[in-house]
Amino acid sequence: WVTKFNSPETGKITKTFKAKDLLKLLAKRNWEWAEPGILYWDTITNYNMNNNNPEFRITATNPCGELPLQDGGACLLGSINLSEFVINPFTSSAKFDYEELEKAVVIAVQGLNEVLDENISTLPLEIQRKTARDWRAIGLGTMGLADMFIKLGIRYGSEESLEVINEIYKTIAEMSVRTSLDIAKVKGSFPKCDNEKLVESSFIKALNLPERIIEDIRYYGLHNCQLLTCAPTGSIATMLNNTSTGVEPNFALKYIRKTQSLNGKDTYYEVNAKIVEEFKSVNGNIELPDYFVESKDIDYINRIKVQGTLQKWIDNSISSTINLPNEATIEDVYNIYVEAWKQGLKGVTVNCVPHQNVSFE
Repeated sequence: WVTKFNSPETGKITKTFKAKDLLKLLAKRNWEWAEPGILYWDTITNYNMNNNNPEFRITATNPCGELPLQDGGACLLGSINLSEFVINPFTSSAKFDYEELEKAVVIAVQGLNEVLDENISTLPLEIQRKTARDWRAIGLGTMGLADMFIKLGIRYGSEESLEVINEIYKTIAEMSVRTSLDIAKVKGSFPKCDNEKLVESSFIKALNLPERIIEDIRYYGLHNCQLLTCAPTGSIATMLNNTSTGVEPNFALKYIRKTQSLNGKDTYYEVNAKIVEEFKSVNGNIELPDYFVESKDIDYINRIKVQGTLQKWIDNSISSTINLPNEATIEDVYNIYVEAWKQGLKGVTVNCVPHQNVSFE
């Protein structure tokens, strides 16, 4: 591995080192301080709807890392609460309502585009306004995935959960593309759209859409250059019915929250996850089944498999933190980095209890 620096101040600096050694050092630092996260830049730039459009160049991400952005790009994110689409929750006849999900995706994509139109003029910088007009990036995602699995009686991270993720997020991806296409038929494609390159992009090809849809995209283009991203949704999931956040498992089913604004001073409350109360209202005060899991209960390989399955159907990226127990090792972090790359993730974040004074051989 060779890295080069060249500036008037320093001149040219060349250093050769082993990539594996660098990755080990990053793993050690993460194990010590829970930083840094890892972005797999080749996957970010090569798996999206504009990977072969020379005018589309990703330069950074937003602070949570789930939204790769161009120069001047701005976040416009919205999330669908998947836990609300379960029919007969907590029972043996529980099932997911795909028809209602399709309707919700159409409304959400239309709504995000209306918000984009309304807000372009309010962006503070001209480069932001120009980028928003030229590319029309939006980011539809989800929250409540973990609670949805509990309502269905499925353990997060199991093989069955991966099958359900495939079906749900494929539906979201296809309906998002179709809705953006329908808007393009009326309002036109995003100005920088190259229709032919769009249909040949890595993400559109991965969707394996019907040929008639591909031909329509080839003729009309899409109204948005980016459509899907999985945000953490910490605030909105807490405010809106206290559902599980983003695509992550429940961190804890019972926890302490602190507020300053309600009483003018630090006040602590014990909070039970709403999903537990809902389950007991249907099934009585019985012992929770084994599909009630917290993040600490899920092996990190299964966390990576969940995120990798999701990533196939997300044209942008995903915010998801793997929380490791206190006994986790540096090698665990290193293995996460490698396995995440193998599974096609665009990024991975690992949270460890801080440690010091260790070595990695």
